[in-house]
Amino acid sequence: KIIKVVKDNTPVKKIDKGEEAKIILDKTVFYPESGGQVGDTGVFIKGKNIFQVLDTQQFDKVIVHKGRVKEGSFKIGDEVNSRVDIERRLSIARNHTATHLLQAALRKVLGVHVQQQGSLVAPDRLRFDFAHFKDVSKDELNRIEEIVNGYILNNKSLKTEMLSLAQAKKQGALAFFGEKYEEKVRMVSISDFSKELCGGTHLDSIGQIGLFKITQE
Repeated sequence: KIIKVVKDNTPVKKIDKGEEAKIILDKTVFYPESGGQVGDTGVFIKGKNIFQVLDTQQFDKVIVHKGRVKEGSFKIGDEVNSRVDIERRLSIARNHTATHLLQAALRKVLGVHVQQQGSLVAPDRLRFDFAHFKDVSKDELNRIEEIVNGYILNNKSLKTEMLSLAQAKKQGALAFFGEKYEEKVRMVSISDFSKELCGGTHLDSIGQIGLFKITQE
């Protein structure tokens, strides 16, 4: 159900075809930009009325859908059918799960001092920022790529569980740099080679990644 509509930073009751706006629902299946992962896109549908969601953001735990009315109109109180662009979401999940494998491989090849300092998880690529004390050699890059592709070929399943922060740390989960965590956290585990605290969207099994290729360092 639509509980708020904002156009040009002003709350409005209704939006019509061609108008850009931000919509807040009472609940949503759309994942907002968070932890380096880009926000979901998709559509809201009400009969023949279509709102195209071009980005999803989060402000103070409120999830905001940014987009424009493609057909018809929408108003506060409307009940909509919300559909995420699932192919795009799957591409993002491939790259997000791959960042976890990459961090595990980096720590294996370069040392356990390697820590994530930032990332971008998009449908077409991933970028991973990490702390290390010198340039990574070509041989090391080849080895890292080889290890990640070895993990993918093993096609291990991925497990997510909600734990207390203390339990997750006890199990050796890696936390994101400088991040403030709630008392309950989500731990994403891939077999015995990766355990991270993460709220993002992931694959069920890592073979779905297909191929991992380092194009630039």
